[in-house]
Amino acid sequence: MNGRSEGIYGISTASTGMKIDVPVLKTPQSITAISNAVILEQSAETLTDVLRNVSGITEANSFGNTGDNFMIRGFESGQGSVLRDGYLSVQVRALNASTERVEVLKGPASLLYGRFEPGGLVNVVTKKPLDSFHYNISANASTRGQSRQMADVTGPLGGGFAFRLIGEREDSDYWRPHGHDIERTFVAPSLSWSGHGFSLLATYEYTDSTQPFDRGRVYYNGKRLDTPATRYFGEAFTTLKQRLHSGNVLLGYAFAPGWRMEAKYAIQRTSGSDLQVRPRSLVVGADGEATGELIRSLDGNRDLHDNRDYLSLNLHGDVQMLGMRHKLLFGADYETYESLRGFQVDSPRRGGFNIYDPVYGLLDQNLAELTVTPNSATVDRYRTAGLYVQDLVMLDDAWTLVLGGRYETFRDFTQSGSNVSDRSKTDTFLPRLGLVFQPRPNMSVYASYSRAFAPNPSVPAEGSQPASGPFPPERSRSYEVGLKAELFSGVTTTLAVYDIRKNNVLETVDIGDGNTITEARDKVTSRGVEFDLAGEITRRLSVILSYAYTDARNPQSTFQDNVVNVARHTGSLALSYRPGGALDGLSLGGGAYRVARRYGGLSQAPNGSTSVPFFLDGYTTFDLNAGYAFEVASGQSAYARMTLRNLTNRDYDQSAGNALRVVPGQARTLFATIGMRM
Repeated sequence: MNGRSEGIYGISTASTGMKIDVPVLKTPQSITAISNAVILEQSAETLTDVLRNVSGITEANSFGNTGDNFMIRGFESGQGSVLRDGYLSVQVRALNASTERVEVLKGPASLLYGRFEPGGLVNVVTKKPLDSFHYNISANASTRGQSRQMADVTGPLGGGFAFRLIGEREDSDYWRPHGHDIERTFVAPSLSWSGHGFSLLATYEYTDSTQPFDRGRVYYNGKRLDTPATRYFGEAFTTLKQRLHSGNVLLGYAFAPGWRMEAKYAIQRTSGSDLQVRPRSLVVGADGEATGELIRSLDGNRDLHDNRDYLSLNLHGDVQMLGMRHKLLFGADYETYESLRGFQVDSPRRGGFNIYDPVYGLLDQNLAELTVTPNSATVDRYRTAGLYVQDLVMLDDAWTLVLGGRYETFRDFTQSGSNVSDRSKTDTFLPRLGLVFQPRPNMSVYASYSRAFAPNPSVPAEGSQPASGPFPPERSRSYEVGLKAELFSGVTTTLAVYDIRKNNVLETVDIGDGNTITEARDKVTSRGVEFDLAGEITRRLSVILSYAYTDARNPQSTFQDNVVNVARHTGSLALSYRPGGALDGLSLGGGAYRVARRYGGLSQAPNGSTSVPFFLDGYTTFDLNAGYAFEVASGQSAYARMTLRNLTNRDYDQSAGNALRVVPGQARTLFATIGMRM
C-alpha cells in the first residue's frame, strides 16, 4: 500500500454548491474541496490548518481562541456558522476523526442554506459506512505534548446494512505552558441501509471536550509588546468545556427514473461552561511607556446550552423538457435554535501580573469577591423556515443556466434577565442567477448574481457594558465571474473575480475600560481576485496553489476604512512527491503559507485613551512532511508520518479581537503519527 492510497488532491465533483452532485465546472460559483489526503499529509489539527489551502480566507478572532472563525472574502463567518453535512453545527471545533473532506463555497449561499454571510461557507463532510471492510488505527504525538489516539472501522452487516464506528481520544499539553490541557473524547457510530429504491443513513456523535481559554497577547501604542509566543497571560484553570450530543437521520427514496426524494432530521444538544481571565488594561509609567503590568479580571459563563433542530425535505429531478435537460431541486427546511446562559460571574480587577516576568495564581477561581453579573442570565431563540427552488438547465452541450429563488421567514427572541430586549421578524426573497459556458469539455466560463441575508441579534447588557440593538437584518448582493478548467486529468483550477456589498453591518466598537458596544453600520464592500489550483501534476507529484487579492472596505471603520483581520494579499503552496520504484510507499512534501499585513483595531495610547491603530505584521510560514507505508499482510499496511510545522519558528500573530486579545501563531512543532490500516 503506497502513499497514493491516502487519497487524491483534486476533487472534480462537490455537493455543497448546488445540494446535488454537480461537476465543479458547471457550478457558477467558486468552490474548493480539500480531501482527506491533504488533511492527513499536512497533519491538520484544526479547520484553520485545512483552510490555509484555500484562497481568500484568514483567521478571525474567536471566543478565547476556542473555536472555528474565519474571514472569507473579507466577511466574518462567525462561530457556529460551519456546516456539517449540510446543516449548521454547534461544535466548537469541527475538524475531527470523522472528517472525510472540507468543501468551501465562496459567495452568497442563502438560496440553499438560509442565513449566511455573503463571503461564503465551510461544509465539513463526514465519513460514511462502506460496503467493504476497512479499518484504521493511529496514534499521534508532538514535541509540544500532543497525545491523540484514533480508531475507525467500517464494513457490511448483510441485508443491505453497513456500519461505521469512529473513536478519538486526546489528552494533550497546550502549546502555551500554564494553559489547561486539551482533553477530548469523541465517539461516532453510524449505520446505513439501502434496498428497493430506499436508502437510510443514521449517525450519532458524542463529544466531551475541555480546552484552554486563551485571550492571547497584547499590543500597546500601535506595537506588540515583546513577549514570546509561548507565554500565557491566563491561569491554568481558565477553560471552555462543551459536551455535545448530535444525531441525524437521512432517508432517501428513488421513486421514479431520474427522481429522488430526501428527508433529513438533525438534532444537537450541548451543555458547558467557561472561565476566563479577561485582560482589561496596561499600566503606563510616567515616561509614557507600558510597564508590562496587565490589569486582569476573572469572569465566566455557567450553564451554557446550545440546542438546534433541523428538518429538510428535498426533491431532485433529472428530466428532459423542451429539448433541454433540467436538474431540478425543490426544497423546504425548518430550523430552531436556542442558546441559554444561566448566569455570568465576574471579579474585581487586579494588577500585579507582569507580562515580562509573570507570576501565576494572582487570580483565584474560588475568589471570595466573585459575584453574579446582574441580568446575565440570557435566552436567545430563533426559528426559521424556507422554501426554495433551483433549476440547472443544460441549454446545450456548451451552455448551462442556473435559476433559483428562496423565500425565508425568520423569528428571533432575546431575553436578558427578566427583560425581553428584542423580538424581531424578517421575511425575505432571495434570487439566484448563474450562467456557465463551456467552450471545451474541460473548461468553463461563468457569471453569477445572488443575494444573501443574515438577521442581526440584539446584544444584551452585561455588567457595565450597555445593551445594543435591536437592528435591521443584514442584506447583501454579489456579482462574480470566473474561469474554471481541468488542465489535465486530476488537476482543477479556478480564477474568480467578485464584487460584494453588504448593508446593516454590526460592528463591535471599543469604548474603553475593557467594554464594547455594538453598532449597525451602513455598508461593507469587498472586491477581489482569487486563484486556486489543486491536483496531481504527474503520477507522482501533487500540488495545491492558491492566491487571493482582497480589497475589503468599511467606510465607518475605527481607522480609515480598514476591516479587522482581512489581509490584502494571501497565498499558499503545498507539494507532495511520491518517488515510487525502490522507494514505493514513501511520500515527501512541504509547503508555504503567506499572509500580508492586517488591521487589528485600536490600541491604548500613553494618555490612557484607546486611539492608536495597530496592525498585525505579514508573515510567511513553511512546513515539511514525510510519510512511509508498507504492506504487512495481504491488504493491510502500516504507516508512519512526520510533519514539521512552522519550520523557521516564525513569531507571528494570526488574528486580533482587540489590542489586548491577539492570537499568536503556534511555535515550531514536530508532529508524528503511526498507524495500521486496511
